[in-house]
Amino acid sequence: MRRTLWLSLLSGVSLLLLAAGASAQTPAASNPPPNAGLFNAVTGNWAWEGTSCADSAHKLSFSENNTRMIYTAPKPFKSATGEMTSISRYRVLYAEENRITAYIEGETRRTAAGDRVIWVLVLQDPKTYVWRRTDWPAGNATKKILRCGS
Repeated sequence: MRRTLWLSLLSGVSLLLLAAGASAQTPAASNPPPNAGLFNAVTGNWAWEGTSCADSAHKLSFSENNTRMIYTAPKPFKSATGEMTSISRYRVLYAEENRITAYIEGETRRTAAGDRVIWVLVLQDPKTYVWRRTDWPAGNATKKILRCGS
C-alpha cells in the first residue's frame, strides 16, 4: 500500500516537472514595436475636446528611457490616490504600434475583478488621442483629446 502511494506521488511529481519544463520552453509572445517616434508624437500639450487649450491644456512628457509618462495639468485636480495635485506619474508597461499601456503610480482603484486599473493611451492620429481601460468593453474609450498649438 505504501509502495503504491509512493509510486503515485512520484508519478505526479514527474508529470508536474515535465509540464513545467515544457511550458518553460514555450517562447514568450513578442509585442509589436511602437511606431517610430511614438513617444515623441505623444509628447506635448493636449486638451479635452470641447475645452480650451488656453485654459485647460495638460502636458504629456516621458522620462529619458520612456519608462514613465508624466501628466501635468495647469490646475490641481483630485488624483487617483485621492490627493490634490497637478501631476500624475504613469509607469509605462509597454508600447506597441500606436498605443502606450501604463498604470498610474499609487492608484488605489481596482477593476470589478479586483485587478489594478491599467490605462491605454491610443494615439488615433498625430492630433488626437483617447484613453481606454483594459477592463472596458472593446471599443469603449474617453472623449477625444486634441493636440494644442497645431
